[in-house]
Amino acid sequence: MVIANVIKKSRRVSRLELRLNDDELEIIKGSARLLNKTVSDFIRLSVSCYIQNNLNVDRSSIRESHVVAKKKDSNHRTQEDSESIAFQLAKIGNNLNQITRAIHISNKIGKPVDLLRTYLLVEDYLKKIYQLYPLPCPPSLHRSDKTVQRRHQHIEQKYLADLLRQMQVVGGAELESVSDADLSDDHIEI
Repeated sequence: MVIANVIKKSRRVSRLELRLNDDELEIIKGSARLLNKTVSDFIRLSVSCYIQNNLNVDRSSIRESHVVAKKKDSNHRTQEDSESIAFQLAKIGNNLNQITRAIHISNKIGKPVDLLRTYLLVEDYLKKIYQLYPLPCPPSLHRSDKTVQRRHQHIEQKYLADLLRQMQVVGGAELESVSDADLSDDHIEI
């Protein structure tokens, strides 16, 4: 991944040592492998994104984490990355369909789902995914980006308020795991 205006070919002579436990090391190696990066490149990219996103440092002050490869290699990696992303998106879509189906089935059999708890569980799951597999750095915030962020916050607040109202109507039903047998259409009475 190339960050604009930051590409600089230079030999890296400084070294930084870091101690990790086995689980942390596996998470980093797995994330690097998923992005088709070396561990060093992945750590540089993660640090750059962290600085950009959390410390509001100007992107031009962050050194690029790798030298641009030949165009042929770059195109090959881009295609592999695209295929990997498409596969992951398909899996996410499948999971969302399963969640939706389970909610509908639970409602039909008289066991309403605690939507707020479900929302919070999904949100927690997504936060963990973003920590394990950081997305590329977003562009610097422009006015339109701030407007979009405000709109998203407004929608999220409204959505949570709607969920709370629905919970008051439905009651304090607990979110239960539903077996595959319960999810089959054979057990549903319409």
